[in-house]
Amino acid sequence: MMFHARAIYSLGHSTDAADRLLRSQDRLLIRTYDSFTGLLLLAIGLLLLMDFFAKGCTVLHVFVAVWRVSFERRVEDLARDCLRQTVGDFLLALSWVLFIFYSWREKYD
Repeated sequence: MMFHARAIYSLGHSTDAADRLLRSQDRLLIRTYDSFTGLLLLAIGLLLLMDFFAKGCTVLHVFVAVWRVSFERRVEDLARDCLRQTVGDFLLALSWVLFIFYSWREKYD
């Protein structure tokens, strides 16, 4: 992830934000963010191996939303997109909860 930082920042935010992040004074916070993102990707891999895929995805989206609120809002260049992406994460978690509910309802009706 650290080797393709510009491409990953461009994908998640925009090309202008990627350029500002690579020249930012908050470089230590951004590197910490990248390290924890790698740890989060490892958690994603472990959750994908779980038997309860939908429950794992729900928990994962909630964790990503908490991560965005906790760390991304501190970086000035990322704070602009933080609210929109956090709402998206919560909506994805809600979609998995609805999937669990409807599949449970069909299974036990």
